[in-house]
Amino acid sequence: MNLSIARSFTRSGEIGLRKALGAVRWQLGIQFWCEAFILCMLSLVLCVVILFSGMKTFNAAFHSNISLAPFVDPVLMAYLLIGFALITLLAGGYPAWLVSKVNVVEVLKGKLKLGSSGKVRNALIIFQFIVATLLISCTLVISQQLHYMRVRPLGFDKDQVVSIPVREGLNKGQVLTMMRDRLSGESSVLGVTGTSTNIGLGKDGSTRLSKWGFDYKGRGIKTQWQEVGYDYAKTLGVQMVAGRDFSRTFGGDSTGVVINEELARLLQEKEPVGAFLDMDGQKREIVGVIKNYNFESLHQRVAPLMLTLGADAAPEYIFVKVTAGGVANAMPMLKRIWDNVTDKATFEGTFLDENTQSMYKQEQYFSIILRSGAGLAIIISCMGLFAIGVLVISQRSKEVGIRKVLGASVLGIVGLLSKDFIKLVLIALVVALPACWYVMRQWLAGFAYRVEIAWWVYVVTAVTAIVIAFMAVSFQSLRAALSNPVKALKDR
Repeated sequence: MNLSIARSFTRSGEIGLRKALGAVRWQLGIQFWCEAFILCMLSLVLCVVILFSGMKTFNAAFHSNISLAPFVDPVLMAYLLIGFALITLLAGGYPAWLVSKVNVVEVLKGKLKLGSSGKVRNALIIFQFIVATLLISCTLVISQQLHYMRVRPLGFDKDQVVSIPVREGLNKGQVLTMMRDRLSGESSVLGVTGTSTNIGLGKDGSTRLSKWGFDYKGRGIKTQWQEVGYDYAKTLGVQMVAGRDFSRTFGGDSTGVVINEELARLLQEKEPVGAFLDMDGQKREIVGVIKNYNFESLHQRVAPLMLTLGADAAPEYIFVKVTAGGVANAMPMLKRIWDNVTDKATFEGTFLDENTQSMYKQEQYFSIILRSGAGLAIIISCMGLFAIGVLVISQRSKEVGIRKVLGASVLGIVGLLSKDFIKLVLIALVVALPACWYVMRQWLAGFAYRVEIAWWVYVVTAVTAIVIAFMAVSFQSLRAALSNPVKALKDR
């Protein structure tokens, strides 16, 4: 609307001439409304095209099933049409109403004043910068959280472990055995194991965990459960805090379990190693306790976990750990051996760091949407501010001329002309920054492991908003400050 107001007042000569020739308010209103209607209609068409083209990508990214079917509902269509009419009426009718009130003689002389429209104009500028600064600050917080999730230690060697899905139709146990044999001769391979469960999201798109409940000394215990092969903890780089990992030298390990620290805490045993768990009538001895590691996303705290031996027979995934120096050549080497072992079955190996990042695709897409929205909001705010700035500063040219004659400096005049707009941005910041704090606190509450909103987020947002606003109006302010004061006073 600010753009419409500014554009309307720059057409003062045309409006004055039309009024002098007998045009009345409603005729001017129809003209402005038709112009606004055409612009809004073109925007609507573009919006629909973007909506249709981006719907599939949006649904895939956010695992949603949004369709355009609800938009054919007659009631909703009626509301949309009413909203469209109101927007075009405000965008075209309000500027027409403002300019139609002015005196014809003043218009033709170029003495057009903005009058009482300042309150509405300022309110719109404040609102636009509230939206822009809110989006900027939220984008910074989300980027901060995404960075934290990338660099936070998860308790295992995600950068050096490759996860290979073993699809149905293959002899899974045989594939694992042959992969172990072939990889044992590779100097860059540190460990190979099988597991029933992937960590994160691999190329197969599957992630699942089984839950198991049992009674322990009269207390109901629920835990995540996973079948693993020998050398699981070693391959992942998960630390043992008590006892040992499964070993081929202990035949009883087939009925043993390894638990994490969280499950050990729930058992309330000072020495959990050696304790027996009653699992569906079968006594299972705890042979080791591993350090907690994030086998799920950082949205959840580390859950109780129990590992049982058995994945070597039919693993769903094969984990291969390579040396730090062997990371670059790991995939070609593994694919070559995989093709030889499986007769060129589809190879879908991925590093676990890729898998863990895949769990946060929604947040990454959300961040992209916010960044795009922030950029668009900044552009719209700057366009409106620039347009109004041109109009306001042009109407203060006489004041600028007098101040220059009286010795005012260029910097002083630029500051004078810009400060009113900067005040509006400061008001927007007072509203937007607390709103950002509240909204982002709610969003971060969805993560068990999260950052604290850094103080620099508010500083960067405030400085960015002020600099953007100053740049939007400073060019015209500088132009006015450098103009010839004699010309300004003569014109006025």
